[in-house]
Amino acid sequence: MNNNIPENINFRLTESVLWESCCGYWLLPEHLERLKGSADFFGFQLDEQKLQDGLDSITQGLEASQYLIHINLNRQGELEWSTEPTIEERTPFNATLASECINKDNMLLYHNTSNRKIYDAALTANPDYDDVILWNEDGEITESCTGNIVVELDDTFYTPPKNSGLLPGTYRTQLLKEKTIIEKPVHKDALKDYEKIYAINSRVGWRELILNGQ
Repeated sequence: MNNNIPENINFRLTESVLWESCCGYWLLPEHLERLKGSADFFGFQLDEQKLQDGLDSITQGLEASQYLIHINLNRQGELEWSTEPTIEERTPFNATLASECINKDNMLLYHNTSNRKIYDAALTANPDYDDVILWNEDGEITESCTGNIVVELDDTFYTPPKNSGLLPGTYRTQLLKEKTIIEKPVHKDALKDYEKIYAINSRVGWRELILNGQ
């Protein structure tokens, strides 16, 4: 299988699904579709019935009203689970642009994995900021370290296309289906022209990013 990933890079496929006592899992079909697609792409074994059984059982007896359910899958098909109580956090984040570009041909960027070196390095290099916006070798915005990017102009919301080099988030997928957001390349030098910048994900929804304190 030619997916441009060296065989000596060890990683797991991951998904973090929001579960609420009132209404169960949020965006579960999108999370499962993404996990199955990544397993097929990288040649990971996946027992879908075992996955579903685990999802059904792990929430039994949870006491808080809202949790993140973390799923980890290794190449041999072994599943690991963990739960994390969570609350909504919609406070704006101070953000900055990464100092170096990403390589959009890196296939790990397009899948949710335990290999987060690119994101961790960007955050470590910018300790005074809550989030860092990544960009590719063409100067196009890709995503942030906490979610997909959406920019607003004249009541229209744009998000960078997948081929810019980003993980297609489940919430992003839903918003595209609803036509709430539109795919469009966003150059890093044009960020100042947009009225607002957001990071979106299936944990907190929309969070505004304040670029360099502006």
